Amino acid sequence: GQWIAVGESAERATVWNSTDGRQWARAEVVDADAGPSIMNDVTPFDGGFVAVGSAGVNLCPAVWLSPDGQTWNGISADMAGSLSGFAAEECPLSPMQGVVSAGRGLVAIGTRLLPDEDPTYVDITTGGPQIWTSVDGYRWVLEDAVFVPATDIDSKYGYLKHQAPILLEHVVSDGTRLFAAGTYELILSANDLPGFATLWYSEDGGVTWLMAAEATLPPSGVTAGARGLCLFDEGLALIGIDAAPAGKHPEYGWMTWSQTPAVWIAQFPDQ
Repeated sequence: GQWIAVGESAERATVWNSTDGRQWARAEVVDADAGPSIMNDVTPFDGGFVAVGSAGVNLCPAVWLSPDGQTWNGISADMAGSLSGFAAEECPLSPMQGVVSAGRGLVAIGTRLLPDEDPTYVDITTGGPQIWTSVDGYRWVLEDAVFVPATDIDSKYGYLKHQAPILLEHVVSDGTRLFAAGTYELILSANDLPGFATLWYSEDGGVTWLMAAEATLPPSGVTAGARGLCLFDEGLALIGIDAAPAGKHPEYGWMTWSQTPAVWIAQFPDQ
């Protein structure tokens, strides 16, 4: 009976409510953390709502719960310890990006980030995708998830270094399967190929993920291309930004790219 939008305002996690999509009012968010925070996604669950995001300057995973969408309570202080799936010293740079109610619980997705100064990962800035599960929204488990690249499509995955520089951003469920979309983070020079949006699906609750499709996205080196993923009757739609070569830079000689709004359609995998 209501619309709910989540995000941030003045560097604090914020929720807006609407009954018609036209008039919006801010909900009350009670958050014990004094630092910056942001909500990245929200889902209905068990008669209420669960939102996920990050808290603190170190981007620790964070969760907020609401019984009615009007009042929200953050449990981000607890997420820095055992409830996040990380030890306290490992929680920084692990924001939760998406969450969905699936089966008997919740599945959240994100990406383990790495500091730029880490000499071990000079070619990427991610430590791979992260999957959390929860049965109640309070206690979360970091799953030892596996991402399997496809062998029957012309995948760009094989060109990438360190095996899994995947940024996960969106997750949905059709009731039996999970679908997640994100991008590869290529370290781009001026003449490199664009980045790629990738669709994954899981039939075991988020432990094993199979590649379903790839779509070209702009060569920005960040996740600006994929904006949202949604289900419809015959499959999934990904909205975002497409890119096309626009000619050489007149002074520096590198390739420039034009960007336009775009929609990609993916039919459900047969199995």
